[in-house]
Amino acid sequence: AEPFHTPHSLTMEQQDSPTTTPPPPPPTRPPSPPTDVVHHPPLEEMQEEGWWGRVGRRVGELKVVIVSGVGFSSDAYDIFVKNIVLLILAHTRTMKPGDKSMVSTAVLVGALIGQVTFGAVADKIGRKKGFIVTLSLVISMTLASALAVGLPPLTIFHVLAAIQLIQGIGIGGEYPLSATITVESASTAQRGRLASAVFSMQGVGALEAAIVSFILLSVLPDNLELVWRLSLAFGAVPGLATLYYRFTMHETHEFTSRKPDTPGSTTQLFKRYWPRLLGTAGTWFLFDITFYANGLFSTALLADMNIGKSSSKADGDVSELITLSKLNIVLTFVALPGYWVATWLIEKPFFGRKRLQLFGFVAISALYVLMAALYEFTSPHWSVILAAYALSFFFSNMGPNTTTYVLAAESFPTEIRATCHGISAAAGKLGAVVGAAALAPMLERMGAGVIFFACSVIAGLGALLTILCIDETRGLALGAISGSSGAGDHMIVEAATDDAEDGLRASTLLEEGGELEYRHNRSSKESGAATEIEMTTLAGGEYPGADSDG
Repeated sequence: AEPFHTPHSLTMEQQDSPTTTPPPPPPTRPPSPPTDVVHHPPLEEMQEEGWWGRVGRRVGELKVVIVSGVGFSSDAYDIFVKNIVLLILAHTRTMKPGDKSMVSTAVLVGALIGQVTFGAVADKIGRKKGFIVTLSLVISMTLASALAVGLPPLTIFHVLAAIQLIQGIGIGGEYPLSATITVESASTAQRGRLASAVFSMQGVGALEAAIVSFILLSVLPDNLELVWRLSLAFGAVPGLATLYYRFTMHETHEFTSRKPDTPGSTTQLFKRYWPRLLGTAGTWFLFDITFYANGLFSTALLADMNIGKSSSKADGDVSELITLSKLNIVLTFVALPGYWVATWLIEKPFFGRKRLQLFGFVAISALYVLMAALYEFTSPHWSVILAAYALSFFFSNMGPNTTTYVLAAESFPTEIRATCHGISAAAGKLGAVVGAAALAPMLERMGAGVIFFACSVIAGLGALLTILCIDETRGLALGAISGSSGAGDHMIVEAATDDAEDGLRASTLLEEGGELEYRHNRSSKESGAATEIEMTTLAGGEYPGADSDG
């Protein structure tokens, strides 16, 4: 470098020469308005996370899974425990032919309403507010169901149906809200696993229902009235335990930084993304026809195999209920690992979302064909049929039951993400209603073998629609999937705290091409370093000093 000269040290020739104007400094980027302020450990701790940082990050992820997954746990718990409750009420009350279907259908209709309504609400007023309302509805209506009594001229079944309708609205709202919050709070590398883990809480709820009903029936065999009320009331416990955390959670950065609505913008987005919506809603519709119709098979198989029948009329009712609870425990134990396998495989390069869903559809279609053949064309091999029946739940959970939930949350831009997820989930619930309404009469007239074959064809159609209309989303930032750019998004990160949830949100912003402003906030400068460090990023999430793990 040339030595620096003061004006007094210049030669005469240099002083007489015309003054050269130095080039203007490069323009600085005007600071973007902060859209959110979060806290994070100092920069050197971000670069070298260490085992304690990894533990904190895992705890943050586990918190997201539990808080977001409680609605699915309640959904599955309510569906499974209701089967036992309705059987008990059939023994202790006078049940008319339409009472059972009225109660069972009410929650499905409510869920369909809640999925569409709260999906749209979440895209307008925010995810957090809707998330609090939905869980509050689930908790209050669950407790109301446990305390239900007949109000003449209404029977207890009319009262339960009304309560279940409102509870279903809350349960339905959990679908788009939990999915949207999870994918918007997770990094790209972990987004599929976290969303799958949230959905796996459905299996946990089903297992809870089977265990709770079995324990209560075993402990209180002479008080069936108390058994069904306690069985329903227990479903409110997980929600009560996590409601506080929904009040204290953050609104997602994706929502706070979304593009403002303009006249016709939402319509244009739907026109652009309707093929994807056809894929996510159509596959969910076809799958739920088979999945909810699966509940019809257990009763038919038990009746054909004479399982649970007691020779003594005195204890026959309770023993049959206990046997059904045992069977539900076995089925849920077999099905539950399917969720875990999906969580493990969904981010693997070979599988991802699309291939996992395709493999699941093909597997359950093959199992249904096997069950139909064994049931219709040979002397029934009950052990093989039961094994294939249980495996159908396993592959359902490993494949389309999980992936339809994840894909519907990832495939659309922020402005319509919750709305499209709600529509897709509502299509699934409509499939459940169609399956129950259409396949139940077929079961009575034609037997389980025909139902198995029909479900095989429907699963095959699901595989075909997956090939035609589903795009792979693994490894892509949300902005890249929806065709929008995260560039220009901005977040301020301050030192001296270890909020793991904030870390997830900051890393998500980085991966989607946003800008991260890191504020050290020290009172003095060290070795001439500035007190404020600004880090801008390129698309893909690379920023100065980042290691390979981000």
